[in-house]
Amino acid sequence: FGGDSQYYINETKNLINGNSVEMKSRLGLYFVLAPFIYFDIPLAWFSFFQTILTGISAFCLYKITSKYFSKFAGLICLILFLFFIPIQLRNYYILTDILFIDISIITTYFIFFFKKNFFLITLICVLFLTLLRQNGIIYFLSILTALLFYLNYKKKYLLLFFYFLLFSLLAF
Repeated sequence: FGGDSQYYINETKNLINGNSVEMKSRLGLYFVLAPFIYFDIPLAWFSFFQTILTGISAFCLYKITSKYFSKFAGLICLILFLFFIPIQLRNYYILTDILFIDISIITTYFIFFFKKNFFLITLICVLFLTLLRQNGIIYFLSILTALLFYLNYKKKYLLLFFYFLLFSLLAF
């Protein structure tokens, strides 16, 4: 484990015991670690979980790139993502970096290939991204901005008005 890994494990134990945690911006990681700590599952399985998640996000990256560019470009992205050593090394540490990258790619996949039955999964992924790192809120705000441009492009001015009203109420 790295130095931060032990800190995250201790913070997860504090959360499980009902104590307060120091770094609330990492709550997403604590929630993912909690079942491993609570049920005393060896943390090697957490690394395996991160590796599986990296494989899923690599597939999502391939699908996104194949749709917007070409299958060859998708294959290049897949190979670079899976065999880039610094990314793969992070799967063996308990850090937020690789989880944030993986969930960002998977969420982007669900947004690009949006269907109504993906809505709940997409919402959970966006909320998880927001809780995983302090810059996760930027992803949420970028989705809201894209929705704003979409509504303006489709000339849905009434929805645009309610969107601004809701955003103004949330801001204050």
